[in-house]
Amino acid sequence: MITINLIPQYYLDQERKRTLLRLGTLVAGILLALFFASGGLLTIQSRSVEKNLRATESEISRYEEIAKQIDALKSKKSQIEAKIAVVEKLLADRFIYPKLLEFLTRSLSSPLWFSSLGAQKNGNVLQIQIQASSLGLNGVIDWLTKLETEQKITAMNLGTITNNASTGEAVSNFQISFQYQPQD
Repeated sequence: MITINLIPQYYLDQERKRTLLRLGTLVAGILLALFFASGGLLTIQSRSVEKNLRATESEISRYEEIAKQIDALKSKKSQIEAKIAVVEKLLADRFIYPKLLEFLTRSLSSPLWFSSLGAQKNGNVLQIQIQASSLGLNGVIDWLTKLETEQKITAMNLGTITNNASTGEAVSNFQISFQYQPQD
């Protein structure tokens, strides 16, 4: 069987060109649609990212303000703690000298008196230097015995004892130094 095509080749070529043009237009349209769709998605995503970025930046600025307030409060807290420490130190040291004098007067035996009393604070301990006199050696011995039994007294050092009998009575002069640590 023989087929005869009665349509001229010219019309077939034109129809083929139109079909190819339609296919090309369709493919180009699909490509353009995909391009614009992907561009739209990118735009939507970038707007979403920008919105998140602005929200994050505002949150960061809010946190920075809170951090500044915290730093200011920490500074105030440290100032208050320093003031409290000073007050506590003053209160702790406030009664050390009256306590020392009360302790010394309670420890004195009757024929003993002080010519001079010096105290120098070294941390929590007072370094005491005393020039004392007594009617006879028994008063000195009694007082030293009382001091040795006290836990508040450490590093006791007795100087030389000199006797003076110019007033008719035997007066013993001596120097003593020790450390006094009050025990609250």
